[in-house]
Amino acid sequence: MPSEKCSDGISYNLLFAAHNQSVFPIPFRNAYHAPVPNICEQGKKMARLTVHTLETAPEAAKARVEAVLQNNGFIPNLIGVLANAPEALAFYQEVGKLNAANSLTAGEVEVIQIIAARTNQCGFCVAGHTKLATLKKLLSEQSVKAARALAAGEFDDAKLGALAAFTQAVMAKKGAVSDEELKAFFDAGYNQQQAVEVVMGVALATLCNYVNNLGQTEINPELQAYA
Repeated sequence: MPSEKCSDGISYNLLFAAHNQSVFPIPFRNAYHAPVPNICEQGKKMARLTVHTLETAPEAAKARVEAVLQNNGFIPNLIGVLANAPEALAFYQEVGKLNAANSLTAGEVEVIQIIAARTNQCGFCVAGHTKLATLKKLLSEQSVKAARALAAGEFDDAKLGALAAFTQAVMAKKGAVSDEELKAFFDAGYNQQQAVEVVMGVALATLCNYVNNLGQTEINPELQAYA
């Protein structure tokens, strides 16, 4: 069975399988879809970097792009942009696999990814991880709303709220969190391994968030309802 974590840019079957369906009713989606600042599509400009297809991808990236296409039925635009640098695409997918193998739950991984994407104003990744968390029921409706709002105090799970607060502190302080912030993370039930894994998740998110922001990547139609 595929991992419950969105790990490598290839195993997106469940993430994109229902792209023509609404998992939640319209009132719910409107409730948590407050506008997200999105550098990716500033002014709805065309993408600034080439969004590769299977036909145009560099030879060194073709196998990875083809695997994504076969698994999803389409190529997420992030993958098309990463294909400009085959090593970057490989880095994203391989580090993604390692991130999926960490000790955090799939829901906790998604909290980190949504928080990071929201902080970095990457609407593409906010939409992608919102859809993943929603379709696979990794997070409650309220937790999705709280993560998207960067509202650590609004999670319906106190431990997830502590994770969100710690992730925000790590990003705001470039890792140099205070003793009190680290203690609060540990007091919530996390450990030293997981503190490092938060940084790992932020590092992975930084790659895809920044690449999307650099390229002003258009959000695929399959993700638009979650933007």
